[in-house]
Amino acid sequence: MKNWVTETLRANDLSEKAKLVSASDKAIKKIAHQPIYDEQSFKRSLRHKSKLTQLLNTHLLLNQVASAFLIQNLENSAALKFERWGLEKKLDLLLALGACPPMITEVIKQINSLRNKVAHEFGYKIEAIDLKRIHEKFPREFWNELNQEVSFSETMFIVTYMFEEDRRQNAEDLLQKQKAFARLRVALDGFNEKTS
Repeated sequence: MKNWVTETLRANDLSEKAKLVSASDKAIKKIAHQPIYDEQSFKRSLRHKSKLTQLLNTHLLLNQVASAFLIQNLENSAALKFERWGLEKKLDLLLALGACPPMITEVIKQINSLRNKVAHEFGYKIEAIDLKRIHEKFPREFWNELNQEVSFSETMFIVTYMFEEDRRQNAEDLLQKQKAFARLRVALDGFNEKTS
């Protein structure tokens, strides 16, 4: 994909300046907030008793969200062939682009580290300390506000949901910038016509 913003606007019949300028903020938000995964299927996968299965499903989905996040932020994402990159490298690039908040990238890196342990240490069992390490990457107040003990599967859901929400907000911001630029072009064209 050459340019996610251009392709998204074209796919939603907003590639013409006039149509984009007249599109409501609600319409832009609806386009930007299209999910890239089925939340209900993901919830069902987290009901599996095995923490290993929960971790692997979460890791796969986080990788998918990271790829979509990169596609929408790179002018020519195909040039990097990042689909062959590991999750941590994708997160580093998102952070370098300023597209993703540092806190969520640190949390996901902790999950990635746990996934690597499980993959490379035969018989590794996910313990309470692993969950604690993930929770420690969040601000302390975050868990206090939830007012309850948060399980491993709930944590996996929360992190994935937050990452996807950050991606959606970023997508909305990118489309709104394009709309603002289109408005500026219309205003500038009108100014040039009046002064010619």
